[in-house]
Amino acid sequence: MLEIVLKDRDYLMNTLGLSRRLAMRVGSLMGKRIACTAAVLETAREDEGLASLLLANELRRGDENLQEVIAKLLKQPEHQGLAASQPLVVTAQDDWEVIALQEELDAEEGFLHAEETGTQPGSKSLVPRTSSSTLTSAIAAEEVNAAFSDEQIAELQVTIFAGASSSERVSALRRLTFAPMDNNRRSAILIQALAEEDAALRAAAANGLHALGLRGDVTEAIRLLAEGNSNERRYACGRLGSGVKGGDELEIRAAVMALLGMLRVEEDTEVIEDIIRVLAELAPQMKNFPALAKEIMRLLIEQIVGDLQHLGSTVRFAFTRFDRALPGQVATYLLEEANHTEVLPVRVFLLNVAVACEVPGEIRPGMRRAVADCLLKLSAESSDGYPLANYLVGEGEPGIRELLSLIPNTDVAHQRFFIRILDNAFRYQQLSDEVSIELSRQALALIRSGARLLCADIFDMRLTTPEALPGELRIEMAEALLNGMRQFALPQIHEKVENALVRLGPASFPPLLQAVKEDLANTEGEVACRALGRIALAVEQEDAETIAHLRSALRVLQEISFSPQGAHREVFLAMGCLCATGLFDEEVTGVIRRNLLNRLSGSVGDAGAIEGLGWLAVSPLESVDNLKMIAGLAWSHLEKDTPDAEINAEILDGEEIFTIAGGFDVYSDLIPACLNAMVHVILSPNLPQAMQAEWIRKLLTRWQEATAFKAQWSPGNVAQLTRILGLVGESHPITPELRIEIVHTLAQRMSNLPVLEALAGVVAAEGSMEDPEMDRLAAALARRVLDIMGKEDRLTLEDREIYLKVLARVLERGRFTVKDDARSRQDATRLMRRVVDEISLGLRDNVPGTLLHLTSLRDNERLPEELREFIAREVQDYTALVRG
Repeated sequence: MLEIVLKDRDYLMNTLGLSRRLAMRVGSLMGKRIACTAAVLETAREDEGLASLLLANELRRGDENLQEVIAKLLKQPEHQGLAASQPLVVTAQDDWEVIALQEELDAEEGFLHAEETGTQPGSKSLVPRTSSSTLTSAIAAEEVNAAFSDEQIAELQVTIFAGASSSERVSALRRLTFAPMDNNRRSAILIQALAEEDAALRAAAANGLHALGLRGDVTEAIRLLAEGNSNERRYACGRLGSGVKGGDELEIRAAVMALLGMLRVEEDTEVIEDIIRVLAELAPQMKNFPALAKEIMRLLIEQIVGDLQHLGSTVRFAFTRFDRALPGQVATYLLEEANHTEVLPVRVFLLNVAVACEVPGEIRPGMRRAVADCLLKLSAESSDGYPLANYLVGEGEPGIRELLSLIPNTDVAHQRFFIRILDNAFRYQQLSDEVSIELSRQALALIRSGARLLCADIFDMRLTTPEALPGELRIEMAEALLNGMRQFALPQIHEKVENALVRLGPASFPPLLQAVKEDLANTEGEVACRALGRIALAVEQEDAETIAHLRSALRVLQEISFSPQGAHREVFLAMGCLCATGLFDEEVTGVIRRNLLNRLSGSVGDAGAIEGLGWLAVSPLESVDNLKMIAGLAWSHLEKDTPDAEINAEILDGEEIFTIAGGFDVYSDLIPACLNAMVHVILSPNLPQAMQAEWIRKLLTRWQEATAFKAQWSPGNVAQLTRILGLVGESHPITPELRIEIVHTLAQRMSNLPVLEALAGVVAAEGSMEDPEMDRLAAALARRVLDIMGKEDRLTLEDREIYLKVLARVLERGRFTVKDDARSRQDATRLMRRVVDEISLGLRDNVPGTLLHLTSLRDNERLPEELREFIAREVQDYTALVRG
């Protein structure tokens, strides 16, 4: 009796080892009362030809006699080899039609004849419907060989890849599998078939490759990828990815082609992502298959064209992996594709990926042009433009020139974007003088264009003032800055222009003096005056040309000061700054001093005159009597009770500006000017130590009165006095005793932010490093700030920035105790670590300035080595996170 298999799917797959597809077919046949013997199924597991016959759709139709159907199938070219090697029969057993091997019937007859006791029960039903000779007689061995000529093999190839129907292509593939031909040629055709869209063709190709030696687990994964459901396809991807790593060429090519075939037709995004990730994992294996790698990249681009939003990051990862395996080739290919695509988002994506890869030298010019062209098409607000623009900057001067060429013919939004990128390049790269001047010329042209928002950006940019800028261009730039600021009323804009004018140096004096002469009543005249004074104070080279500029400026200011419109604070202030340089003799300085003293008549000009006199105190030529006189004049205003003031608010350029009404300029002008004059006198190298101590203690007393509301000072004036006391405490000329006195006095209001900043500057000053008392004060200050931050539930970003700045400055000291016992050292180390942890937390929360604080502390040799190593790791981890 034949052993027929009537089992469930799990038995067929797990015990007999059938493929999922074949197990499903056996189940389907059982539903039609057709069974297979165990020998047939075991043979089909290893014999792809028999398996393909059992999977033929003709067996499922049921409208023909089963033996006739099998006979027709065996005559088909793809099954002719099977007719000779594995003859089949159809027989009846009980209520089943059974497909069996002819050899099984022969064995049963032999067993029956060997039995001496007769036949076994049920053996009479074992009657073949047709003999094997009937089924195979139509196909002789010589016909099998004759069916596969070279011409027919070529025809089969055409049918496989261009057949009219799936069944026709599969049939041709199965015939080719058993064709007498070179196995290398056969495997190449089968592998190519794996990349086709037809799932049945891919499954048949996998079967054919299995017959050529492809491992069973790889074959099964390829079949499952072609025929399984979504979850099964994802599982098959994983199987392929892990199964062929380190495999031979046949396995790698088969796996990649199967994945590519599935990628062409897959619609499930999750499966697509899995396929792409597996292809990325196989990138290191592609070194020997450049054509295959190029096909993979082509299909990846097709995927992002269809779904850039969901697949962009996965495809980018894949290209990155391929760039490591094939350096230079990925960028070259992506540039070619980007130049041919008309879809802007895809083009941007390809170029962004390309510039992140290794770009060969021979394609760099073309890459720069493509990036520049793409930037012109992008919106200026698009974040995609930053990597592209930064790539051009990273290319050095050729890329910067490419970026420069974009500016003239673009709109204001693009110009603002490009000029900001170029300013960063100027700040952080070593550029040639030629390129620096070219950048400055472009900035000059943009300022002259008069675009309001563009000018507001450029006023604050360093590319307006390169060191290599020749004198005539400095004059042109100064003129453009002064003219451009006329459309702005905000003090912040004026300050930016003033800073830019100062950077231009003495060469810009002619337009500044012209502005002072013509526009002193306007804002640009005031800005020009202040810039003149600051430039004079910053002079380092005492060459003849510079001295001539300073003398000319002082002469013009002196003449203007005697005119009615010249009685202006900025004029007096600039005159004092010019004399503070020490480049003028006592006669010239005396003239300026008398002029300033004549202006001290209680008018509005008092503030400028007093502050101008204060700058005279900086000069090394100033006598002690003059210093005492200047300090006395300033103190006479500071010790007075200030009048009540009315504070009003007004809208200026869209921003709310607070002003003091009633004509009381004491708060906004006089007190700040007197405080500035006092600090210049106190820090003068010619002031005797006793007088210095006297004036410092007077300021400390006034600070205590103002903070206790015994003197009516505005919060701004109190904050300025606090900063001045901190500045005095930081300076080297004062004694340690005075420094301690300043710290103890300020510490009475340690919860005040300006006080904390002032104290941090004092304890971190070079002059206080050897003072043991400062170690204790530094520790107390650090604990106080940490305590404040711990109790505040919702610190504003601005307040937190200041607190962390204070902590960083305190930690610059490098130690918090001078005691040499173990417990004190442990407590100090623990406190320093708490400070670093707090700053590191601010870094992760993107608090401005924290990265600069940590990098500075990392390089501070005063700190313990283990703490510096910890800070270095924090900075490294953060940098890696940002890059990732």
